[in-house]
Amino acid sequence: MRKLIVFALMLSACQGSFTTAELHSNLNNADSIVGGVVVSSQDPLNQKAFSLRVLSNPKTVQEGDATTTLYSVSQCTASALSPRIILTAAHCVSSTATVHRIELPTDDGKKAIYNVAKAIAHPDYAKNGLSDLALMLLEVSLPENIEVLKLPSKDMVLNLKTIQAAGFGRMDGRKTVPGGIGVLRAVNLDVINYSPQAPVFFVDQTAGKGICQGDSGGPAMVNINGKTHVVGVVSKTRYTPSPDGNHDYCNFRGQYVNISVFLDWIHTTAAQLSQQ
Repeated sequence: MRKLIVFALMLSACQGSFTTAELHSNLNNADSIVGGVVVSSQDPLNQKAFSLRVLSNPKTVQEGDATTTLYSVSQCTASALSPRIILTAAHCVSSTATVHRIELPTDDGKKAIYNVAKAIAHPDYAKNGLSDLALMLLEVSLPENIEVLKLPSKDMVLNLKTIQAAGFGRMDGRKTVPGGIGVLRAVNLDVINYSPQAPVFFVDQTAGKGICQGDSGGPAMVNINGKTHVVGVVSKTRYTPSPDGNHDYCNFRGQYVNISVFLDWIHTTAAQLSQQ
């Protein structure tokens, strides 16, 4: 009998160094989410799932009279619980980052930038890795057309079978394949053995569909009574290693944080941030 070996991988993705100008234009033709479809600019999903980018290690380069600042950039995904409160994964928060920011597409093909003023990761994340949640307070409110996602209520009984995933991550988990990153894609995923009391739940990725690097912090969405609810946050993938070492890090299971288990912390922390 062949023994199945499974490993786990966090899903934030480092993209190397970019100038400020390149951050607005370099990724326009990329793909993301394994097996998903590109979200059109008119799709309401653009108002529900946002590109979260973490800039760090600034380096100043002098070219003649021009001075350019280069950054190392990590890609994550996020959603909004209010016009200023952002929900994402704890491992997308960097204590050494120069800035965390939400980037929204504009009608002229550029990006509108919304900087994060404060980020709070769940205090238990460093202890067990399961509480992979963070809330962020933006310096200014997102535009009125964004959609604030609903949280499940404490008395809501969820029996998750399928969720909609949306994110800006890779379309392939193999490092030898150009995965693409930075464009919003979406896919419906089957949930495996959901338990309302478990801190995490899993989605099946063995059929070539799933979350991948750069989708970290993205929402698992379901429609309840005509409203979009966020029931999970992307944390990591579990993968089966390849004998040739060319591992597909997104080929087995996707792990989400179960929002229902952390409602008290989310409500308390969001209220704390809203007062600042």
